[in-house]
Amino acid sequence: MYSYEVPTAKQGGIWAPGGPVIGPDGTIYVSTGNGAPGAAAFDGSDSVTALTPQLKQIGIFGPTDWRTLSDDDLDLGSMSPALLADGQILQVGKSGAGYLLTAAHLGGVGGQVAAAPVCSAYGGAAVSGNVVYVPCLTGLAAVDTASASVRVLWRGPADVWGSPVIGGGAVWVANPDSGILYELNPATGHVEQQTTVASGLPHFVSPGLSGTLVLVGTLTGVTAVSGA
Repeated sequence: MYSYEVPTAKQGGIWAPGGPVIGPDGTIYVSTGNGAPGAAAFDGSDSVTALTPQLKQIGIFGPTDWRTLSDDDLDLGSMSPALLADGQILQVGKSGAGYLLTAAHLGGVGGQVAAAPVCSAYGGAAVSGNVVYVPCLTGLAAVDTASASVRVLWRGPADVWGSPVIGGGAVWVANPDSGILYELNPATGHVEQQTTVASGLPHFVSPGLSGTLVLVGTLTGVTAVSGA
């Protein structure tokens, strides 16, 4: 059995609902939460960390304001790393900053390729090509990472938030508070259809896709919606 513990004096949880992300070479990428307030040196918290399958650390990224993030409970790891096919990672956390990283060389503290404001994000993102659909609390956002940049293409309505999935030519996202499932146009963020699946859904719920069905886990079971 293998294990990895963030080397901080306290906290530093790996808690993002999307969980670890595994690269094509087997490298495991995790994002971590805030660590011990007042730490004198970077302690591996508020990071994106690369691990071997045996959970040995082989790379790490931390923003230059990692100490402030820990002091103010602004976890970088509130969203799982979004790994793109071109070998880049987009990481967005509670503070609202989005960091574009090179997966093979995370770069240490301040080692990002690019950074820009995105949103306060919680959950798991969805990826299509160079675009990452980010689970912002203020409404889903589409972020373009082409040309080694972080650029918001569009922001959806404020009530359209949650962890998205992509399929059938659409982006699907379920609002945990309202229990509404939304179908969005992936190019514009426009709401094409919506339906209420429950009065409320579990925190960080993410739809699943099977054929023409969109499956949503509720507090009492699973609801299947025809996406055709």
